[in-house]
Amino acid sequence: MSAGLPSKRVRVELDLPVALVRDLDELCAREGLSRSEMALRLMAMSLEELRIQAALDSFRAGRLTAVAAAEMLRMTTWEFMELANKRG
Repeated sequence: MSAGLPSKRVRVELDLPVALVRDLDELCAREGLSRSEMALRLMAMSLEELRIQAALDSFRAGRLTAVAAAEMLRMTTWEFMELANKRG
């Protein structure tokens, strides 16, 4: 199981395009992971990126302060400001 992810699980069934499954299988083979493990890893990474982008967008639009955006991302204000500067 991936570090930092809850151990309680819910089964989810997805219909995916064949090409996406082929890419997933290639990545699984390279990394030595099962489809489930790789899908969990990819979803966690994607959700984190979406949270970061939402916080940055809200901050840039003036809907969130730097403090509120940092809290949303569970980081210090300093860390958030560094992130915002790196991402332009």
